[in-house]
Amino acid sequence: MTARDHHHRARAEPGHAYRLAGFAGGVVLLHVLGWGLFLAYAPHHPAFAGLGVVTGAAALLIWRVGRIEERWGRKLAPRVEDLP
Repeated sequence: MTARDHHHRARAEPGHAYRLAGFAGGVVLLHVLGWGLFLAYAPHHPAFAGLGVVTGAAALLIWRVGRIEERWGRKLAPRVEDLP
């Protein structure tokens, strides 16, 4: 079985689309809630607006570092047979 076969087989699991849709819905809900609160409080509380911008920038940085680790971590990690 190749990696490609495994990938297609994993996508065919029952309920996978529902779990993925639920996760995506949760992410969208959190985005709408977060941006709504940011836009509601920003004009009256500039300190909170600044904190929101800093928090958002930190979240993007952490996401980007995670993507880099995901892409390069597997290539840089030692192989099992190379370990003592």
